Amino acid sequence: MSYISTIKEGINTVHKNWQLILIHSVLGIFCFVSFFAVVGMLVVIAFIMLGLDFAEILRLGDAASIIQEAFELLNKYLIVAMVMILSLLIYLVLIAILWVFIISGTAGILAKSILNGISRFTFGAFFAEGRRLFSSIYVFFLMVGIMFIATIFMFGIFRGITLAITEAVKAMDAVFAHFLEIFFSLALLSTGAFLVLVMLSIAAYGIAHIAFNRSRPLRALEESIRYIYSVPSAIGFYAVVMLVAAGVGLAMILIIGPQILLMPEIDLILLIAYQIIVYTMQVYIGIIVISSVFRYYYKTRSSSPSSLSTGDPDISQKARDGQAPLHLETAESRQR
Repeated sequence: MSYISTIKEGINTVHKNWQLILIHSVLGIFCFVSFFAVVGMLVVIAFIMLGLDFAEILRLGDAASIIQEAFELLNKYLIVAMVMILSLLIYLVLIAILWVFIISGTAGILAKSILNGISRFTFGAFFAEGRRLFSSIYVFFLMVGIMFIATIFMFGIFRGITLAITEAVKAMDAVFAHFLEIFFSLALLSTGAFLVLVMLSIAAYGIAHIAFNRSRPLRALEESIRYIYSVPSAIGFYAVVMLVAAGVGLAMILIIGPQILLMPEIDLILLIAYQIIVYTMQVYIGIIVISSVFRYYYKTRSSSPSSLSTGDPDISQKARDGQAPLHLETAESRQR
C-alpha cells in the first residue's frame, strides 16, 4: 500500500461527497462575516456609551490626569465591559460548537462513504452523523486540548531548567555555555515539533476511530495511541499529507496572488471573489487530508495488535444488541 494510492482514494471519496466542501465554505464565510458584525456592534455600542467621556479625558493636559480619569471611567463602565466580553465569549463558544458539529458530520459521512463504497451524500445523513458523533468528538477535542496545554506547560518548565543550567555554566565557561544554549534550543525545538506532530496524529486517528467504531472519547484516545505505537508509519503518512497540503496551498497562493496584485485596477468585488476561491481551495485540501487519513486508518487498522488481540467493546456491544459491527478491511478481504 503506497501513500500516493491512499491519497488518490481519499480524493475520490471527497469528490463523491463534494457537498462537504460547500458546507465548510459557507460556514467559514458565515463565521468571518458574523465575527466582524458582532465585534463591530460591540465597538459601536462602546463608542456610543463612552465617546463623550473619552472626549473629556483627551482634553486633559497631563498624563497623570488622563490615567486617573481612565481608571475612573473603567470603574464606571465595568459592568458594561464585562457584559460585552461575556457576549463575545458566548459567541465564540457557539461558533466552536458549530464547527465541532460540522466536523462530526464530515467525519461520519467520510467513514460511511469509505465503508459503503458507493453511498451518496445526503444532508439528512450529514446532520444525523453530526448529532451522533458530536458529543464524543467534542469531549475528545477537549481531552486532546488539555494534553496539548500540559505539553506546553512542561516545555516551559524544561526551558526554565535549561536557562538556569546555561546561566550557571556561563560563570565558568562562556563558550561552553553558548554551545549548551544552542544545543538545548535545537533539542527543545525538534522535540516540540515531533510531539506536536504526534498529538495532531492522535487527534486525527482518534476522530477516525470514533467515526468508524462509534466509541467513547477516552476509548478513542487510548486506541489512537495504541494504533500509532503499533503502526508508526501512520505518523509518517500524516506528516507527508500535511506537507503536501501545505505545499499545494502555498503554491496556489503564490501563483494566483501575484496575478491579482499586478492588475492595474483591483476591484473590491474581485478581491472578495479571490479570497472566497482561495478559502474554498483550502477547505478542499483540508477535507482531502481528513479523507486520506481515514483511508489510511481503515486500511491499516487490522494490522494493529490491539485490534487483533482485544476487540472494541463498543463493537461487541452492538453485536450483542443485534447491530452489525462496522466492517474493517483486512489483507485477506482485499485479496478476495
